[in-house]
Amino acid sequence: MVAPATVLVVEDDPILGDLLRELLAARGHRVEVATSGPEGVACFGALAPALVLIDVGLPRLSGDDVLRAIRAAPGGARTPVVLMSAAFVDDDVGPSAGPARDPDARVRKPFDLAVLVGVVERLLREGRSPTLA
Repeated sequence: MVAPATVLVVEDDPILGDLLRELLAARGHRVEVATSGPEGVACFGALAPALVLIDVGLPRLSGDDVLRAIRAAPGGARTPVVLMSAAFVDDDVGPSAGPARDPDARVRKPFDLAVLVGVVERLLREGRSPTLA
C-alpha cells in the first residue's frame, strides 16, 4: 500500500464516481469527484492532486481535452493521469511512449477493480516516467 494521496476522479457516471471514491478512500486516499470536463479542469487547479483518473466520454469537454488542459496547467506535466474508456481495445497500464501530453495509463471499461487499484498505486508510488514529465 502507498501513502495516502489526493486523487481526482473525473467521471460523469455518478454510480461509478461513487464506487471509485469509496474504493480509493478505503485505501486511505482523499478522493474528489468531478462530473464534467470543465469541473475536472477547475478541480485540478484547486486541488493539485497526486493523480487523476479521467473518463474519456465526458460531457461538455472530452476526457482527451481535460488531459490536454491538465498537462498545460502548472504541475500538470508531472501529475500521473489514467484515462478510462469502453472504447479502448485493451488495457495499457504501463507508461506511454508518447509525448508529455499522453496519459500514463489507459484502462478499458468495464475494468477489473483490482487492476485499476494496482495502476493507481503503482503510479502514486512511482510518479510519471521521467521521459514523459
